Amino acid sequence: MSVKTFNISFPAALADQIDKKAKEQFGSRSDFLRYAALKYLREEQEFEELMAYGKQIGKEIGYKSEKAVARDISARRNQKRSWKL
Repeated sequence: MSVKTFNISFPAALADQIDKKAKEQFGSRSDFLRYAALKYLREEQEFEELMAYGKQIGKEIGYKSEKAVARDISARRNQKRSWKL
């Protein structure tokens, strides 16, 4: 596996937290940062896929904009709450 080395700076308090967590769970700072980067990239990809799916469903239902979706969600939430009053 090809690797690249990065030189990055963190505020001291954050670096201390990283070092503590790395010692507890990962063995090295590099392993911790590698895990954190991979986790972020996976979550970002999942979010993008979810947004694309939501847009597809919105088009199929006939929504014209994200604002229209938000208005509908708000209205439905208000309908659900009205019985509690």
